[in-house]
Amino acid sequence: MREAASFMARQVIWAPTGLGGLLRRALAPVRWWQRRRRLAMLDTLDDHVLNDIGLCREDVRWALGQPLAVDGAAELVRRRSHRRGVRHR
Repeated sequence: MREAASFMARQVIWAPTGLGGLLRRALAPVRWWQRRRRLAMLDTLDDHVLNDIGLCREDVRWALGQPLAVDGAAELVRRRSHRRGVRHR
């Protein structure tokens, strides 16, 4: 459960400049694939645990249904923040 909560809490701010920015953009699909695997683990959690971290099963399945070119985890954070009325960058 701690891993799921920390996964949802992490936010990375990208500064795509120079060679480092190019490398980050090139590796983004790999990170998204890894995050999608962690997202799939959220679907195995109990509904009460999901509720504790501010999600419902429908949210997780919606995020998993996003196209592969979309970072489903980031979209899930945006959806959760929007539901709570919190502005997300």
